[in-house]
Amino acid sequence: MMKKLILLAAFLVVIVGQAQPVFAWSPFAPVCDTTTASSAVCSQQGDTAILGSNGIIAKITNLLAFVAGAAAVIFILIGSFKMVASGGDSAGVAKARNTIFNAAIGLVIIIAGTFIIDFVVSKL
Repeated sequence: MMKKLILLAAFLVVIVGQAQPVFAWSPFAPVCDTTTASSAVCSQQGDTAILGSNGIIAKITNLLAFVAGAAAVIFILIGSFKMVASGGDSAGVAKARNTIFNAAIGLVIIIAGTFIIDFVVSKL
């Protein structure tokens, strides 16, 4: 039992030590301001309040992808904790592996969906 607690504590120290601040990124931050308004990125044709790289569709897509990605990472951590806490029980390890696998598939779907939506919106 003590060995499991030491492993869990070491795992938590590694995870917390590698944590990056996520509050520094904002999906609603303006890309183009007065200093960059004349750049090639900011003078794209077809940008409107709804479409374009700074439109409402892009902002909502980025926000939803951020929230879903954070949830997937949390599920990966939960699966990791389940795997550590299973103690070698094959049923517990299988459930934890399925949790991690499903969360990884979710991350792939989130990334692919974001790229597809950005591509379609850029062609409108």
